[in-house]
Amino acid sequence: MPISYRKNELEQKMLLNVHKKTWTHGLSLEKFEEHDKQNEKTIQNMVELAKAYNKMIKEESKVEKEKLEIQNVGKLDPKRHLEQDVEKLMSANINQVLGMILNTVIF
Repeated sequence: MPISYRKNELEQKMLLNVHKKTWTHGLSLEKFEEHDKQNEKTIQNMVELAKAYNKMIKEESKVEKEKLEIQNVGKLDPKRHLEQDVEKLMSANINQVLGMILNTVIF
């Protein structure tokens, strides 16, 4: 049994705004305990990636470039992941600190 159903323009606008973030979302702070745990996990991951990157650099000098490319197919690229983790860590900490400063100045 087919049912025809259409939303009017107002209903469409309402549904588009259901999960929309408000302008104050950027000012909200993450809980300090959660932020601290996330920082610790990211730093531990960065230490492991730095060790893997160091090992990869040592292997590069020993092996020819073509063989090295073949060996690294499908493996984790520690340099790229290290860069991503650093960027994620820096942006999260900058946002947290700026949010704290704004909260102390405004409130």
